[in-house]
Amino acid sequence: MTSIDSLVRPSFLTLGLLSLSSLACVLVGSDEESGGTESETGDSNDSNDTTETDDQTDDDTTDETDTDGEPICPGSEQHCTMAESHCGPDGTLEICQYVAEMDCIAHFSVDCEDAVGPGSMCETQDATMAGCTAAPAPTAMVRFLNLSDGYAVRFRVGGQEVPGVELQFGQSAHYVELPAGVDVNVETLGLEGNVVSSSVYPEFVAGHKYTVASMGLGHWPDTWVSPDQHVDAVDVPADHTRLTLVNATPDLDNGIYAQLVYDNEYFIDFYEAHGQTLLEYVQQVTVDAPLPNVEQSEFMALAAQWGVPAVYSQYWQGAALVQVANNESLYVFLTCTGECSSDEDRFLVGVLEDSSTFTVDLLQ
Repeated sequence: MTSIDSLVRPSFLTLGLLSLSSLACVLVGSDEESGGTESETGDSNDSNDTTETDDQTDDDTTDETDTDGEPICPGSEQHCTMAESHCGPDGTLEICQYVAEMDCIAHFSVDCEDAVGPGSMCETQDATMAGCTAAPAPTAMVRFLNLSDGYAVRFRVGGQEVPGVELQFGQSAHYVELPAGVDVNVETLGLEGNVVSSSVYPEFVAGHKYTVASMGLGHWPDTWVSPDQHVDAVDVPADHTRLTLVNATPDLDNGIYAQLVYDNEYFIDFYEAHGQTLLEYVQQVTVDAPLPNVEQSEFMALAAQWGVPAVYSQYWQGAALVQVANNESLYVFLTCTGECSSDEDRFLVGVLEDSSTFTVDLLQ
C-alpha cells in the first residue's frame, strides 16, 4: 500500500529543455577522467609529439573561449566559463552546457515555475550542479482523537491508513501531514481493521490544521472533523484561555446548557455565547476565559446539564481548565462513558495545543 509520506514528499526533477539532456548540466571532467588527451586517443605516438601539440594548444587558445577544449558560444561569454549549472540571484536556474549542434558551451536561463510548475524552486546540488525541485503536493496538518468509550480505533483518510495512530478512549495523536485539496473520506477502524465509521468531509484545505475525532460510535454522526482555527492563535488576550466547548455526547434528544462559574458574581454562559441556544451533539462554541484569582480558583466550576429541565447534570473543577492552557487554545469535550445513562457516566476530556489530553475531577 502506498504510504501517506509518499504522497507528500517533494522530489528533485531533471527535465528536458530544447536539445539539452537535462536542466542539471552535464559535468565536464578532466582530460584524464574523460579520455580527452591526445596520448590516450593515439593522435601522438611519442613524447615529442605530445609536447608540440600542447604548445600548439597554448598558442591558439584564450582563457575566455576554451574550457577543457570546448569553446564558449558567442553571446554566452559573460555567463559561462565552463559547463555547469547554478541558481541565479533571482532564483532562476542558470545553465552552461555543451550543445553538440553548435559545438560550444551555451547559456540558458530557466524559470523553474514555468518549467516545472507553481512552487518549484531552483536548488543547488553541489558546486557545479543545480536543478528545479518539484513543487510539493498541497498538504494539511491533521490530528486524531478517540472519544468513543469501549472502542480502540485507527483511522484511514482518503483510502490511506494513517500510520502510527492507534488510540484507546481519551487518547490523541499529534498532527501528521496529509494530502489536501480533495474531498476526504475519513474512516474509523477497529483494531481488527474493520470499518466502524465512515464520513466524507468536503476537503482538507492546504496549510490548515484539523482535528478528527471518533465519538459516539454506533450513533450518527460519529466522526467529527473540525478546522483548528484557534490553534496557534496570536490574538488570545493575556492571562486568558481560548476555550472551545464541544458536545461530544451522543444524546440526540438533549442539548447541553453549560456555564463556567468563577464565583457568586461572575460566570461565563455558553448558552449566551452560542446565540441563546443549547449546544447540540457535535456543536461547539468558543469563549475567551480569564484566569481566576486565588479566591475564585477554589470555587470555580464547569457546570453542565443535558436538557432543560435537566435530565442529567454534572460539575467539574473549573480552574484547571483555564490555568493549564493560559494564553493558548483548549478544546473541552463533554462526553460520557458506558451507556451514557446517568450523571456518573458524564466525562470530560481536554485537548491542549500540543495534542496531549487530560481530564479534571468531578465536584461532589
